[in-house]
Amino acid sequence: MNTSTVGENRFQPAALICFLVLAVTFGLSSSGFAESAGAKKSRQGQAQTNATSEGQSAQAFREAVQEFRAKQKRMQELKSKLLSIQQKALETNPDLKEELSSLKEYRLSVLNENLNGTQVDIERMQEIEDKFKSKSANMTKAEAKELKAEYRQMRSSKEYQQARQSMASNKEVQKRTQAFNDRMLKAMKEVNPKVESMNQEWLSIRRDLQKMRQKLLRLRNQQGMQQGSK
Repeated sequence: MNTSTVGENRFQPAALICFLVLAVTFGLSSSGFAESAGAKKSRQGQAQTNATSEGQSAQAFREAVQEFRAKQKRMQELKSKLLSIQQKALETNPDLKEELSSLKEYRLSVLNENLNGTQVDIERMQEIEDKFKSKSANMTKAEAKELKAEYRQMRSSKEYQQARQSMASNKEVQKRTQAFNDRMLKAMKEVNPKVESMNQEWLSIRRDLQKMRQKLLRLRNQQGMQQGSK
């Protein structure tokens, strides 16, 4: 569902945002060379200190990765539950489903208008999306790979990103989106009264993951500096 919200603490359907898995690796290397006994003893002492420091850094990094993955797993569990509740709410509220369709069309029209005069073909992007959604689509791996590359090129373009930001800041888009989200939340609460607390937990984990991603990058950079100082 391609809706957005005005405020961070307002209801945000979990389908809106997906996170990239942060995959990082590290390795410890060593080098040896001939030296005098005194110099070797001094180097060994320093090496032991460095090894301890590197070991502590590596351990901190591994623990941070484990915590990141655990939170990510919980976030996926919540997303799955929220999407299921959301689907049930739409199935039991035909008017809401129709409103969602109308909202999507309006947002798409605003996005399309923002992309006028650019190289991004929003209709072509929709066509590619539909092909991958269609169960009857018969594509070879090569064709699928080519279509994905074409889609990603347009979606990652500066023009597309600017058009999306402009759409998200459009006052009418915000008004219609928030009105729909309010009704969506009410319908979802009727399916499961705990949906708002689940959503708040999801938002909290999202913020945590953003901070943890920076922490992982910082730890990885520290390891790189330690290895480079050898």
